[in-house]
Amino acid sequence: ETETETETQPGASTQQTEAHNRHINRNKSTLQRDRTEKEQPATTNTSREWTVARCPWTKALVLISLFCRWVGFNGAVGEKQLAWMRSELQAAADAGDKVIVSGHVPLCPGSCHPICLTWNYEQVLEVLHAVPGTVVACFTGHDHEGGYAVDKCGIHHVTVPALLECPADDTAHGVLEVFADRLELHGFGRVQTRTLPFP
Repeated sequence: ETETETETQPGASTQQTEAHNRHINRNKSTLQRDRTEKEQPATTNTSREWTVARCPWTKALVLISLFCRWVGFNGAVGEKQLAWMRSELQAAADAGDKVIVSGHVPLCPGSCHPICLTWNYEQVLEVLHAVPGTVVACFTGHDHEGGYAVDKCGIHHVTVPALLECPADDTAHGVLEVFADRLELHGFGRVQTRTLPFP
């Protein structure tokens, strides 16, 4: 069963949260994504709070509830931060600038395991989408396996794999080149090379 049985949210009891975290940790350890499928963005249905992940031992697609993001090692973007972001993005849009957003916790379903999503990712995406064509990419971490998705407005969401998960003979880093119409990510080791055209 991949759906979380308890929709744990801030304010839940310690006992509920511990039970929820045990359930999620079991799911996360048994539903690691198949690395060979990472080149394709994940399929996401944010309005129904589900995302599709690949079950490695069967190659089957399974549904995982996005509610599993309500865990203590994630967080939310506060109202003051959202207001600041709106203001900065509007100024960039007015100036005709392009913006790359960088942070730790992923913002888009499909770009990471659902357990690693920002609690209020929908609010953050609304802010990013309010200035179409301004935000071109978001680079995050947090999910050590890494991931990639393109949202409905064409913004690229790259979750960079963690270097600390690499064996001694592997690596995980990249070089990003910025052009007038695209980004070129030159990956090394576990970071995939990608061309990211602007929306």
